[in-house]
Amino acid sequence: MFTTSVSIGMALCGFPTLRGTRQGRQSETFITPDSKYPADEYGMTATKLNHLAIVVDDMDAALRFWSESLGLKQAGAVESVPAEAVDIAILELGDCHIELIQPTTVDSGVAKYLAKRGAGLHHLCLEVPDLDATLAELRKRGCELINETPRQRDGRRYAFVHPGSTGGVLLEFYESIAADLRG
Repeated sequence: MFTTSVSIGMALCGFPTLRGTRQGRQSETFITPDSKYPADEYGMTATKLNHLAIVVDDMDAALRFWSESLGLKQAGAVESVPAEAVDIAILELGDCHIELIQPTTVDSGVAKYLAKRGAGLHHLCLEVPDLDATLAELRKRGCELINETPRQRDGRRYAFVHPGSTGGVLLEFYESIAADLRG
C-alpha cells in the first residue's frame, strides 16, 4: 500500500522530509499522513485549499463547460480585476472553488502564461493563518517569491511563490480571515 501527502515545494525550499516505506522499501523519501508534518515546526501549516485557477482564452466557452456541462454554480458575475489585468469567474465546489481567469491585456503576466503554455491549470491557492510569517519563512528557506510583500483584493491578503521554488507549480497563499478561522 502506498500513501503520501504532498509537501508542495517544501523539500525544494530546504524543508526536511521524513523517511517512510513504499511497498516495504526505505529507499524513497516521502511524508506519510501519520507522520509529523515538517511545516508544523516552522509555523507554516496551510489550513485549506482555497481554489484552483484555470487560465482560459474564452471565458464564455469555459463557463459553458464548467457551469452548464458540469453543473458547477457560478458565484456572482464575471469580475474585472484591472490590477491583475484579468477577468475572473468563480465556480463553487464544496469548501473551495475553481477560478477561471482570462487576461484582459496582451502584455500581462497571465497573457504571457497563456501565450506560452496555453489554456489550463494556472495555480493553486492555499490558506495560511499568518501570511507575513509564511513569506518570511519561505524567504529564509531560499524560495523565490513573486510578491515580496502581500497584495490585497476584496479585504483578502495574498502573495505568489515562483514555480521554480515549488517544483513547477505556481503557488498562491491567501491569509485566512477571521470568518474562515471560525469554520
